[in-house]
Amino acid sequence: MTTEEMLVSLVENVKNINSTLNNMNKQFDDINNQIAEMKTDIQNVKDETKQISEMKTDIQKMKNEIREISLTLENETNRNIKIIAEGHFDLSRKLDKALTVENEKEMALIRINMMESEIRRIKEKLA
Repeated sequence: MTTEEMLVSLVENVKNINSTLNNMNKQFDDINNQIAEMKTDIQNVKDETKQISEMKTDIQKMKNEIREISLTLENETNRNIKIIAEGHFDLSRKLDKALTVENEKEMALIRINMMESEIRRIKEKLA
């Protein structure tokens, strides 16, 4: 093999190496792009995880508020309603007594009117 043939062979080998290096550079670029996409995806997952964590915190706060409202209903509101209902029952009983007295009074007035009318008639007959 002559020097010229060796140089031609060497040039071809260098071209092949350059081609291989170019292909490898393209592959590295593709890998870098994929890594960048994966970083973006991981950041999105982190953001969503943070949102889920915040939602869990909010849900726990709501559960606590609901528990407090429930306890307030049991311990205060229901008891107060019972007290008011008992007061209304007492008022109803007092009203019934007052109406009974009023009804008796009305009946007495009716009797008095009837007796007065009878007395007038008797007086007219005697006169």
